[in-house]
Amino acid sequence: MAELLRLVHVSYSYPGIGDKTPALRDVSFSVMEGEFVAIIGPGGCGKSTLLSLLAGLLLPDCGCIYINGTSHKGSGKSIGYMLQTDQLIDWQNKLTRVAANREEQKKLADNNYVQINEGMNSYGLITFIDTYPSGNSECIRQRAALIRSLLKEPDILLMDEPFSAHPKDIRLAVADDIWQMLRNEKKTVVLVAGDIEEAICMADRVIILSPSPGTVIGSFELPLLGKAGKPSAVRKSPEFSSYYEAISKSYSSL
Repeated sequence: MAELLRLVHVSYSYPGIGDKTPALRDVSFSVMEGEFVAIIGPGGCGKSTLLSLLAGLLLPDCGCIYINGTSHKGSGKSIGYMLQTDQLIDWQNKLTRVAANREEQKKLADNNYVQINEGMNSYGLITFIDTYPSGNSECIRQRAALIRSLLKEPDILLMDEPFSAHPKDIRLAVADDIWQMLRNEKKTVVLVAGDIEEAICMADRVIILSPSPGTVIGSFELPLLGKAGKPSAVRKSPEFSSYYEAISKSYSSL
């Protein structure tokens, strides 16, 4: 696999009335094409800030972010961003709300609507296309939200704790659906995970950030998914406990 994303000594501080508030310090790591990387760390360590930097919504104070070997603007690569909530509007039907807002809806050409229908059909949602969000399960809503995120065919998909709003008893079911969709699409993913278990179940590699200002203090390769399959199967596999113990040991020392 070729390297798709690289951060080199990236730091960022939020401006304030007086001194700036450091959020990230000297962050360096890379992501290979097709890799699924999970980011974990204590609250307030800069995980969401990191995604904003990767998305180009913020610019680093120092350091560089390279996509495909060049800067964001010159890379020719697109980045998708899936937030914590599905951002679906209860009074809109599925076909309409796949576009995030009216401005985006106006830009959709006929072939985009064909693409939406194909996506809804591929992932078992075509029968729900004229239903409203409030009447659907969390799994259905999250699938539709992901189809919206994939509509622009991003080369890199950023996900900010996409399962945190769900009750714990359905998180694995939602994770199974989303993981399968992303693997089918062969997407490169950077996920801010809600906890260690979610990170192990979803990712090829887990990166640990320190307390604020966040910096990389550990990285764990997880060749588990290739053997076990979906997140729910990973959770039941005999290797899960050893990964969990190793990552927890590093995490608990923070």
